[in-house]
Amino acid sequence: MISHDADIKEGTIIMHYVIINCNVSIGKNCIINNRATIEHDCIIEDNVHIAPGAIILGGCHIKKNSFIGSGSVIKQ
Repeated sequence: MISHDADIKEGTIIMHYVIINCNVSIGKNCIINNRATIEHDCIIEDNVHIAPGAIILGGCHIKKNSFIGSGSVIKQ
């Protein structure tokens, strides 16, 4: 499920059962893996890998070249 107002740049791959909520910005060449959730108002910079089942809570800013491990919960 991807919100209609999410901004997703070129080269980004979104896998199965991902949730991307409103006002999310995802940079270039990212991988959003199976069952990951990105809540409202997040910024995901370029070349970020979000592993399966990770949850990024609302208002978080993930810097470029980051890796968020499987099952992680990132909060503001």
